[in-house]
Amino acid sequence: IKAHMRRHNTRIYVPALQGLVDAYNDVPHTTTKMAPRELHHGRAREVNDVSNRLQQKAVKATHQHRRQYTQLAVGDHVRVARLINPTATPKPSTFWEENILKVVDAVEPKVPWNSTTYVLSDDRKVTRDRLQRVDVANLVRLPRTTRAPELNAPRPQRTRKPNKKYI
Repeated sequence: IKAHMRRHNTRIYVPALQGLVDAYNDVPHTTTKMAPRELHHGRAREVNDVSNRLQQKAVKATHQHRRQYTQLAVGDHVRVARLINPTATPKPSTFWEENILKVVDAVEPKVPWNSTTYVLSDDRKVTRDRLQRVDVANLVRLPRTTRAPELNAPRPQRTRKPNKKYI
């Protein structure tokens, strides 16, 4: 639409809209290798081929960009990542919850481009990217305050040196 308005030096595009839509519907898409009009009015076999091509592309893109984690087994002990901002898009942080939970079940995805979901002992369902495996046998618990006692003492106030330029 914008290209049409620039080419004809106009701000009116409604009369040309049907021609623009027809032109778009006649151009083959890079992923489907078919024009939208052909897909919409195509045969079932062609539509199935395109559907398979789209699924293969989704799986390939997912595997290329997905970080590889070691699989968890039922009975493994884990910690769950605290979310940076739970109201926005959930992004795992480097901070982990203190409580250690057990993996109760692993639910495989229904489609290959989704991730395995793990059911924890507190009935939460979490994907692998938000879990940290914990070796309970070698776990060392730190006290609540991790700073040394001398570091917990109040710091002395810093005094500002006078600026010699203005004295």
